[in-house]
Amino acid sequence: MTRPRYFTLRAGLTGSIAALALAPVLGSAPAFAQIAGTPFAAGATPQTGPTPTENVEVTGSRLRTSNVTSEAPITVVTAKQIEQSSSQTIEDVLKKLPSIGTDGNFATTNNGGNGSSCLDLLNLGINRTLVLVDGRRFVHSAYGTGNDCVDLDTIPIQMVDRIEVLKDGASTIYGADAVAGVINIITKKNFAGTQINLGGNITASGDDKQGDISGLTGFDFAQGRGNFEVSGHYLQRQPVLQKDRDWSDPVVSADNGPGNPYTIGSGFPVNGRYFGSATGTPAENAFASGGGGTVVNGQVVPFVNSYLGANGSTPNINGRYDYGHDTYLSNYESQANLAAETHFDVNDHFTAYASAFYTHKNTETQLSGQPVTGNPNTPTSLIIPQGNPFAEALGVDEALSGYRRSTDLGARQYNTGTDTYQATVGARGNITGNWNYDGYFTYGYSNTTIHETNQINATRLANSLGSDGNPADPFNASLCNAAEGCALFNPFGANAASAAAVNYVRYTASSNAYYQFRDYGGTITNNKLLQLPYGPLGLAVGFEYRQENGAYHPDPFVEAGQSTAAQEFPTGGGFDVGEVFGELNIPILKNLVMAKDLSADVSGRWSDYNTFGGVQNFKAGLNWSPSRDIRFRANLGTSVRQPAISEAFGGSTLSFEQGNDPCGQISSYGALAGTVAANCARKGVPVGFQQAGSGQIATLVGGNPQLTPESSRTYTIGTVLTPRFLKNFSAEIDYYHTSINNSIGEVPVQYVEDQCYTSVNLSSPFCASAGTRNASSQISLASAPEQNLGVTRTNGIDFDMSYLIKLRGHNTLSFTNELVDTIGYTEQLVNGGQFYNLKGTLNTVLGGGLYPVGVPVIRDNFTGTYAHGPFSFSWTVRYIDGMTYNEGGANFSPDAERFYKTNEVFYHDIVATYNFKKIGLVAGIDNLFDRTPPFALDASTNTAPTVYDVLGRFFYARMQVKF
Repeated sequence: MTRPRYFTLRAGLTGSIAALALAPVLGSAPAFAQIAGTPFAAGATPQTGPTPTENVEVTGSRLRTSNVTSEAPITVVTAKQIEQSSSQTIEDVLKKLPSIGTDGNFATTNNGGNGSSCLDLLNLGINRTLVLVDGRRFVHSAYGTGNDCVDLDTIPIQMVDRIEVLKDGASTIYGADAVAGVINIITKKNFAGTQINLGGNITASGDDKQGDISGLTGFDFAQGRGNFEVSGHYLQRQPVLQKDRDWSDPVVSADNGPGNPYTIGSGFPVNGRYFGSATGTPAENAFASGGGGTVVNGQVVPFVNSYLGANGSTPNINGRYDYGHDTYLSNYESQANLAAETHFDVNDHFTAYASAFYTHKNTETQLSGQPVTGNPNTPTSLIIPQGNPFAEALGVDEALSGYRRSTDLGARQYNTGTDTYQATVGARGNITGNWNYDGYFTYGYSNTTIHETNQINATRLANSLGSDGNPADPFNASLCNAAEGCALFNPFGANAASAAAVNYVRYTASSNAYYQFRDYGGTITNNKLLQLPYGPLGLAVGFEYRQENGAYHPDPFVEAGQSTAAQEFPTGGGFDVGEVFGELNIPILKNLVMAKDLSADVSGRWSDYNTFGGVQNFKAGLNWSPSRDIRFRANLGTSVRQPAISEAFGGSTLSFEQGNDPCGQISSYGALAGTVAANCARKGVPVGFQQAGSGQIATLVGGNPQLTPESSRTYTIGTVLTPRFLKNFSAEIDYYHTSINNSIGEVPVQYVEDQCYTSVNLSSPFCASAGTRNASSQISLASAPEQNLGVTRTNGIDFDMSYLIKLRGHNTLSFTNELVDTIGYTEQLVNGGQFYNLKGTLNTVLGGGLYPVGVPVIRDNFTGTYAHGPFSFSWTVRYIDGMTYNEGGANFSPDAERFYKTNEVFYHDIVATYNFKKIGLVAGIDNLFDRTPPFALDASTNTAPTVYDVLGRFFYARMQVKF
């Protein structure tokens, strides 16, 4: 199973209606998103939205202007939409949007997850998606290798006024990591009153029970010149076991082609699987058989390389082991948030403001008992020395090597506790005339402690077996006799070891990570710097100085190489950067024939990093309205992104990546099968070799201090339609194209192994990372650190539509649609190498080989809502296109694999709301028809958990009370 990868240095809904009503006047406003199952109208009375004379700041610009149009595509999710949905966290709000990719980390993901909630845009990765709170950066959470991102769970959902998702590069405005776009979370600023929210969720299976309670209170003071608000939130989610979903258990670990049965589970049986060379006694003959032997009821029998039955009361003791039985499908989570914001207007020249956030979060993931092959930090296998009394009792007088599944030690649990703090103080105001300023300082800190239960001390295990690690040396009783608390460990049979032996070898590993962040920034703006013939010239200039650093301290036994996990070392690093930026908004034409409005926006940013020096980023945009009914917009921008802390300074750790040993599937290489067979022979792999690791390869992953920055270019071209003849209708269509050079990522371990074993005489440079083999010919430990890979390109169409129809009386119908059409997605895994086409694939390339990432051609959400006064009912249909499976860059085909694609999926969500004076009620069902997720060969869950719904039909209810 895949071990969780830790960071180690790895306005309300009514406002949206108002915006729609104003759209023909204002030109084109940002598109308002439709959260799946959320009513668009909900019968609400329009609030006071931004009017043509109000100054508003739109994500993607530092300038405040009365023109709320944007040169870039923006999706907006409002507080009311959030309240009237199944969402308990910001992740829940966003992850169903078609523009949100599946190459992120979800808080409920068990296998390969760590409790973090980090999303990406357009499958370009979490390190290329910038998360802001009120237009300012937020501290990253310290989780471990594979993570360097803002955990969205650290931002309390009840404080959210709206979320603006900018689907365009914004590196010149916010910094180089805004390559794919920006998620800007705007918090409530002048809240007065009190509201209490209660909610609960449960699946049709009666599990995944969730409950949350939150409160928000605020008040004005000093005759309305100031405001203070404070909020609190507590959430708890219960875990779901894979065995409770029949499609997820037992786990399929290999396809084997049409007409052949699937391979189920792992070749590490609970009774152990051992290999010998001597013959004579029945036991020795069984251990000397090609597949090794195992022990059942005190008798040695040949291992059966097939799945013989379910676990539980009748475990599959002499065949393959189903590791999904004791594994979580969705993990346990609890979190508590506390946040406060305040501001005070001293006068027009000075407004002081401050905010503070605190989150304590606990998550628990669970995997089956640990597979043991020995100490991965040495080339030796698990050795049962000659003379071991338990082996002699079976009639064996030789040394044995092998592996076993340590279910007798219990399931592995990874308990992660994280405390995250952030505070901001600042001031803004008018300098003189049209000159305004805004300056701030932010400090953030995150600390994580990770406890890994039921781990194995490799040194103690060897002592309890009487082994010094050398298969030529006989049993040495003194190794155990001299060790305090040691008891001999019986490795033959399920639960054959004594309680004393289990307690001696078992321990809880504890590690710690932190992340620290300081950000100083200031901006000076003048929206009317100079009056040009067709409007005022706008100017924004500013600076930002940022310091970020983090560190990781592994468990002492792991650091000493005494664990059955890969050896880790303390690591840390950081960077500081000083930046200056500027932006100009230039009116070109206005109120002329075929030029209702024509303007340009130009911005630039110069950054000086202490790690690699100075870089420049530029962006230019054009906004043209021939008439009030249509608007065209275009942008072109560049970015140079430095490696994130986890990418550059992340410590190495063991991860079981999705992949198959070439020597176990030689025939699948077609014309190259002869080369692969010859290379396997060179490595001493016997004919008929079987991979024991169940479609996974032990891989050392982590950071690389030799990384260099990646550069990118993004352009978008689009149009916005707000026809006067179709009142309250708007549509936005944008084409996007992003190209990233020298892109940073992890080479999938399957690609590493394929490149090595298909090369003549193992001549590929990738052979240095393909790993050594132990005495059982299994790959001990491959290597796949972060690297500069090559070029990544993606392009597509983003389409948003909204239409509100007013019926007689107090009745309305509204329709929204959000669609992303991926036209292309290609990636090089090495500089100058082959481009791999990932469009329309469920692939292991973008996930680094850890889990499959989906790049469907079409993702679409369509919602219809009927509202009557205080009542509303909505129906949402979510669509995910079918995909071809791709492993390590190669598409599966129906000729070689029985499973080679997933079919299209429709999900249906419904929700009803009712507002009675100061009480609001919400009830709904997600995945109404209980759609089972498509099968995906991930060797973990039998699907792609970051792409599809895995819990089934899901009921929820909410109540909000205002005082």
